Amino acid sequence: MVDDDPNISEVVARYLEREGYVVDVALDGDEALKKTRSHHPDLVVLDLMLPKVDGLEICRILRSQSSVAIIMLTAKGEETDKLVGLNLGADDYISKPFSPRELVARVKAVLRRSSFPSRYEGESLLFQDLHIRTSTRTVKVQGDEVELTAKEFDLLLFLVQHPNQVFSREQLSALINDLFELSRLDSGTLELQLRPSSVQDIVASALESMNAQASQKELTIESKISRGLGPVLVDRNRIQRVLHNLIQNAIRHTPSDGTVLVEAQDQGPMVQIDVADTGQGISQEDLGRVFERFYRGEKSRSRDFGGSGLGLAIAKGIVEAHGGWIQVSSTVGEGSRFSFCLPKARPSG
Repeated sequence: MVDDDPNISEVVARYLEREGYVVDVALDGDEALKKTRSHHPDLVVLDLMLPKVDGLEICRILRSQSSVAIIMLTAKGEETDKLVGLNLGADDYISKPFSPRELVARVKAVLRRSSFPSRYEGESLLFQDLHIRTSTRTVKVQGDEVELTAKEFDLLLFLVQHPNQVFSREQLSALINDLFELSRLDSGTLELQLRPSSVQDIVASALESMNAQASQKELTIESKISRGLGPVLVDRNRIQRVLHNLIQNAIRHTPSDGTVLVEAQDQGPMVQIDVADTGQGISQEDLGRVFERFYRGEKSRSRDFGGSGLGLAIAKGIVEAHGGWIQVSSTVGEGSRFSFCLPKARPSG
């Protein structure tokens, strides 16, 4: 709620809080910009006549950075101000004097129009005139189908699932690289540089790179490698990536004084590697879908390699490209265990 009149701000906040909304108040333009950057609101009620930074400039700045919903609130009655505000990207307007009940009704209506689904709703994602069907990977705008390449579809899906967020060029570049990696995995064209590699060396290298993060959280990080374990036939860099990220996620979601354990053991023609933690765990609802690309379940989201929703899908693809498998077991409140198997290298000679 942005208005330089504290009485109006208090009344509006009270009415909105009665409807279950969490309301923060800013009394000038500078404060409003700071709070929107730090709090990431779903909607901003914005007075145009503000000290320090006026409402139209705030509207322009917000719209250049995010898709947050904006309702203009102004004492001005000129049509020009309303048109300028709407052209800058405001979603609605209401003029003073106004009824607080009418403002609450407008807030509800704007949020209904502008809200994105936070998770899959069946197999479809809907937003105004945009319809995305995840099962058929098709997109329609105003009922007309839009032809997209596989990577264009995945990029659109990622952006839709991250509303009100601004991404740097580096972040989008990394996402596109991940999409190319998935595309090669899907088509079976990912080139693997297979070499006999020591499991002990792979695990030791991964743990060494994560020791600083574990120390910062005062975690115990351990390894347990079965004696006499022979080498595996893998692309070391890619398996290193899988293991590094599984350990990193375990550290991130294990509380202080917890434990992260990496184990490796013989499984006949395979070697099984486990990353276990004493963290928050993953709900049963999400457990069966954590390896789906872009799946954003409450706990599976936190298990992703950096938040894109692609990390575990890539891990699964890399392991399976080696002829192995990957799975997860978890109990909420007790921790999780990610396990994957890799083929042993044949003895030389």
